[in-house]
Amino acid sequence: MAWGSALLHRSLMMISRLTASPCNQGRRDAGDGTDHSQLCLEIEKLSNKFDKRQDDMLNSVLKQVNTGLEQNVAFRKQNDALLKHNDAFKKQNEAGRTHYRSKRLFFSSVPMWMPWPFSE
Repeated sequence: MAWGSALLHRSLMMISRLTASPCNQGRRDAGDGTDHSQLCLEIEKLSNKFDKRQDDMLNSVLKQVNTGLEQNVAFRKQNDALLKHNDAFKKQNEAGRTHYRSKRLFFSSVPMWMPWPFSE
């Protein structure tokens, strides 16, 4: 798990602990004999819905992070391939320059003012 997603997961877990239902601690009455079990059940249902939504959001974020990491790996591979192509083109270009320079050196040794032998 990536560092950012672990931090997000830990933060969401802290939030879920803070929002835990007070009915989970075994108190189902207000101390005066009034039964709050139905209210506790409703709170429990809402808490479960909240936890499910929270888990869904966390899973969605983790999927997005994983997709981003996979894209990053793909872009790095593509970049490496482009760098190899660039190196090959540089070598090809340098070979062409060397060939051109050898021809240019030959023709530059002949002065341009010298008449061509076949001219009239």
